[in-house]
Amino acid sequence: GKGGGDETVDDDLLVNLFPGDTGADTPNIANKLRVAGFEYDRSRRDRPYRWAQHLAGLDFLAPVPVGRAPGADAETGVAKHQQQARVRNVLAALRARMASRSALK
Repeated sequence: GKGGGDETVDDDLLVNLFPGDTGADTPNIANKLRVAGFEYDRSRRDRPYRWAQHLAGLDFLAPVPVGRAPGADAETGVAKHQQQARVRNVLAALRARMASRSALK
């Protein structure tokens, strides 16, 4: 609620917290392969943000075209991705977003 010092969260606070991460699509390509025509329900408030999946330790690789094996680039990408400071980066982005919004008020 809005009383007693509670702050409400805007519906778009988490959208594009990181570039291109609207939460409108699942980062897990297996969902699309398993269920033909899979589409995330965009009317829902909870969304499968890539940053949230990453924060939970779920790292999804980009799809590899049929007939082509993932190369060294994929292994390097995974290693680099796993070394990121997940919590620190997400909190820094949230703080920056909230500071920007506060400055605009």
